[in-house]
Amino acid sequence: MHPHPADPGRRTLLAGLTAAALAGLPAFTASAAPARPAAVPRTADTSRHLLWWRAPADDHSMIEQGLPVGNGRLGALAGNDPGRELLLITDATLWTGGLNDTLDADGQFPYGRDDFGSFTLLARLTVDIPDHDLSAVHGYRRTLDLSQALLTTTYVRSAVTYRRQIFASGPDDVIVMHFTQSGGGAYTGSVTLEGIHGEKGGTAESFVGSFPGGLRYAAAVGAHGTGGRVRVRGARIDFSGCTDLTVVVSGGTDYAPDPRTQYRDPSVDPGISPAPRSARPPPTRSPPCCAPMSPTTVPSTVDWTSPSARRPPGSAPWTPGRGSPPAPATGHPIPNSKPPTSSSAAT
Repeated sequence: MHPHPADPGRRTLLAGLTAAALAGLPAFTASAAPARPAAVPRTADTSRHLLWWRAPADDHSMIEQGLPVGNGRLGALAGNDPGRELLLITDATLWTGGLNDTLDADGQFPYGRDDFGSFTLLARLTVDIPDHDLSAVHGYRRTLDLSQALLTTTYVRSAVTYRRQIFASGPDDVIVMHFTQSGGGAYTGSVTLEGIHGEKGGTAESFVGSFPGGLRYAAAVGAHGTGGRVRVRGARIDFSGCTDLTVVVSGGTDYAPDPRTQYRDPSVDPGISPAPRSARPPPTRSPPCCAPMSPTTVPSTVDWTSPSARRPPGSAPWTPGRGSPPAPATGHPIPNSKPPTSSSAAT
């Protein structure tokens, strides 16, 4: 027996529970800069909180082998390959369906991809470092610190120890990758941000898309290096000779848990609006070391051993579509950080 269209059913219940759960997520909108404490309590280091592996994840087995980071809305699985870091990124509100409020002739709601919908990926981000192929390194190890919500990968190449850390910031609503080394090494390679659903017209730094049900979404990436050069080239961000590198990515949708607005936030436009070149400060040092645009700004030198440092600094978190992204920050250092020694620049 099929339920009468006016009778509440499991779909109504599920819709209500889903809306209630999503209502607690941070909105993809501009907000004031988050408060940054002088110190952050840290759980004592212990092997009980640390999971580790001696090999990276296979690109084709990321669900089983990728390591997770997330802040409750924005999340990713990381592969941790030395020569090709892969992030599969998603947003908790990225659902392909529409309102889906009309019953079929059999009294059931449609269950197709474009009506009922399904959860899906937002973007694919890769950081390619060709000289760091897995076969050319030794001492490889990747860890997931459950107490600090931190991924760390270390390995040795040509007597230089390389280290990368990945985490998701709640206050700034971004995912951060930080690449460092000790022993005189450098990073040369490229950052590529790709959509998953056939988006057109994007740039190396951002893309925007929409689903047949009306949901709009976007993602943006930026990179910052020290001691080398970072610049946009075609569909990617290239970096060369950087003693350290920071990559910041963010994204979101115009979803709102409000049936009165058809579950959309009319004040949010996920479309990306690059900063006009005139609004970007000129470089103070040559060659320039930074890509021109990022969802948030990261200083050139930070004491990353401090847990309070794992919050990218800068002005208010930038929302794609809400004017220009923030200019590179020099007046917003995070606690326990060193002052910036180089400035961001457009190339």
